[in-house]
Amino acid sequence: MARGDLAHVALRHASGASSLLTLTHTMPPQASSVTAEPRGSAGISSLPERADGGAVRPFMRAFDALLASARTGEAHPCDARFGLRVTQILARAETALAAPAH
Repeated sequence: MARGDLAHVALRHASGASSLLTLTHTMPPQASSVTAEPRGSAGISSLPERADGGAVRPFMRAFDALLASARTGEAHPCDARFGLRVTQILARAETALAAPAH
């Protein structure tokens, strides 16, 4: 399925929590998904599957959040600093893919 760009990325968050990401650009759309399974002392939760509405609904939610932030002056947690950090993490994963295997 994935042609050499499959990456598994383990993250440790400032809170002590951890996340595992599996990323690829070459997965066929029929085999792709977005899932989240929060685990903690209270057990395991699964987020409901999202309806396949494409990118329009999430884009509109992001745009509404941007407008609200501009209107109120309150920063949003997914601001430019967050975007920069996500980009840095993805760049490190890309660099690791290009490194020779040990």
